[in-house]
Amino acid sequence: MVVNALPRRPVDLINKGPAFGSDSLPEIMEHSPSSAARVAPPRGERDRAIDRRLPPQDCVPGEKWFRRAVLRAACLVLAFAAAGCGRTDFYPSSTAYYRPWTGVIQVVDRPPAQYVQLGVVVAHGGTAATEESLIEQLKERAAGMGANVIVVTQRKAPVGHNVFGMPDYEMSALAVRTVR
Repeated sequence: MVVNALPRRPVDLINKGPAFGSDSLPEIMEHSPSSAARVAPPRGERDRAIDRRLPPQDCVPGEKWFRRAVLRAACLVLAFAAAGCGRTDFYPSSTAYYRPWTGVIQVVDRPPAQYVQLGVVVAHGGTAATEESLIEQLKERAAGMGANVIVVTQRKAPVGHNVFGMPDYEMSALAVRTVR
């Protein structure tokens, strides 16, 4: 005698319903009034394919899920590599305080005749960093500290390697404010 006619799992309704071309009703599990606990059926190959976290056993590396996974991993590596290319440090050398400079910053190799040294600025960059991009980083940080001239003391030079084995570069300059 059938008391409750329930499908074994909600997935059975989806996979075996008439919408998928089946003319029969889904398989049901008979429950007797005396059995209170329901025993889950063993996981089969079809259930494994439904579980989105695990690829089906019959997938080969040329299928879409594999290509998408490789593409996502490559994008993640590129994002990490690009993220490590824009750090600037400032080491103050005086207690003088100036408002941030909003004018043009001069880039020179020798200091001007009269100046106040505000500190040393060091720009760090990754493989994609050019000398021009490092100079722009130096200028932005020095202007924020009130400098109107940067005196380049070290050109772009390799200083080590990042996590991926790619070279890291740095460039340093003195941040100075001219006095009249």
